[in-house]
Amino acid sequence: MMDYRFVYKDVEGTSTQWGDSQRRLGNLPPKPEPFKSPAFAPKVEADEQPKSKEWLDAREPEELEELEDDLDDDRFLEQYRKMRLAELREAAKAARFGSLVPITGSDFVREEEQGEPDPKLKIIERPVEDGDEEKTCGGGGGEEEKNGGRGDTVDEEDSEDDSEEDSEEDSEEDSEEDSEEDSEEDMRGWDEEDGNPYLPVKWPWEYPLHICPEGQKYTLEEAKEIVESTWERNGDLLSEWSDLFNNNTTPLPALPLRVLPRVTKNCVSGDDCYHVQYWIGDTDETALDHPYFIPCEMMQVFSLGLSSPLARPINIYGHFSVRDAWEPLRNYLFNRSRNDPAMISQGCSFLPLCSPCRGIYVCPYFLMDVNLWIKEEEGSPDTPLFSGYVEIDTSFAGFGSVLIGRFQGEVYGVNMIFALLGNSIETVIEVNAEAEQPSDVRISASTSGFDEEISLYDGKFCGSGSMFKHIVAVKKQEELHVVLKMNESTYKWTFKAGIGVVIAPEHPVSGFTQYFVMNVSFRTKGKAASAWQWSCICNDVRVSRMCL
Repeated sequence: MMDYRFVYKDVEGTSTQWGDSQRRLGNLPPKPEPFKSPAFAPKVEADEQPKSKEWLDAREPEELEELEDDLDDDRFLEQYRKMRLAELREAAKAARFGSLVPITGSDFVREEEQGEPDPKLKIIERPVEDGDEEKTCGGGGGEEEKNGGRGDTVDEEDSEDDSEEDSEEDSEEDSEEDSEEDSEEDMRGWDEEDGNPYLPVKWPWEYPLHICPEGQKYTLEEAKEIVESTWERNGDLLSEWSDLFNNNTTPLPALPLRVLPRVTKNCVSGDDCYHVQYWIGDTDETALDHPYFIPCEMMQVFSLGLSSPLARPINIYGHFSVRDAWEPLRNYLFNRSRNDPAMISQGCSFLPLCSPCRGIYVCPYFLMDVNLWIKEEEGSPDTPLFSGYVEIDTSFAGFGSVLIGRFQGEVYGVNMIFALLGNSIETVIEVNAEAEQPSDVRISASTSGFDEEISLYDGKFCGSGSMFKHIVAVKKQEELHVVLKMNESTYKWTFKAGIGVVIAPEHPVSGFTQYFVMNVSFRTKGKAASAWQWSCICNDVRVSRMCL
């Protein structure tokens, strides 16, 4: 007789019917889960991995600097990369020079009285007398500036009365250490004597506005579209310039500067934005009076002109200003109303610049606030030349060299030739003169290491009184050269901070019947320290009173 029983088995060879019934009765353990092969995942290269905050934290400073062009599309990661790079630099600085702990003036005095004197500290005692205000450096008498007080020494060289026991090697080491400390030490501080800051840095809580006025005009989606379109245009301009550079095009146009969007998502969300940081809602001019600072990072603009030749004369009006680290209000370099435009002749592309009302301090960021227009004839609307904001990060710019940046508008581009100067001093050049007959006078200035000239005066002069007052930036150890050209004659002066007049003309300036007076004032002060640690030198330099 045949056996018709069927036994069904699974892949492991066990009976499914019998095993299932035994498992239901609890005589067998539960059946294990069937084997499943893992899903296929392609191998991801290290360079193709998505970048995040954790990924940036694991990078070295050199790797972070190489990523500058790779993160342009991600604003957040680009900002975080800069913050991370700054943290690594601060950590390296702290490991080399140590860290800084802010203390009050009373704590400083107590520590100095209780601690042992530093053998490397050279104490220079100089009592301040009433007659010091009448003393000058290298020239006639002059009153001290009101807000500056007496400036400290600007040439921190060893004095002639050094101890004979110090060897030459020790003095060289001390000089190098002093210069490193002067440049790398505390970047935010206040003078213990008069309560004024000795570095031009504003604190965040001093912002007059904490809500962006532009953010109330747009929705979040509108702000996002504006940001994307602005970055797209910046990318197109940079791509066009890169193609010209790669094709060795001559002359190569100036590098286009990155323009900020007129509104950002931070403006709408109420977070900190550049409108709040730079006081954009306040259109006032920055104050003339301010404390004197130690030598620090400054900006000098040499010229401002159109990037392409003109086919016809045009009239330009509007403003070109800088909002810097000290007081981010407008510091004008060009400011003309529509009723008083600047006429740019055919074949000439430079705009007539005015003197800033004070020095331009650029540690670590500054903003270019520009709104220039071309005045058209009656019946035609005016043409915008350039209107917008450009932020420049000095940590990625080259100090000590001439830089050219282009503000690209719809019709023309505006080229700015400028330089960022480290360890520099705000310097005032003022000329008072008297001339009976009108004469064409051209006066320019330059500093050591730069061929570019700063136009101080160019026009006819007749009468008496102030001819001009101009503010420039001069490096602490460099010389300031002033050249006057008049009636086919040339006169030259050279000045240096801490010394005064280095070179002056041997003969009076012809054409000025009564007097020609040039006043040069180096507005600076030393580090905030006790009076017995730093010697005092009068900064106000009065020179060259030449009478016929």
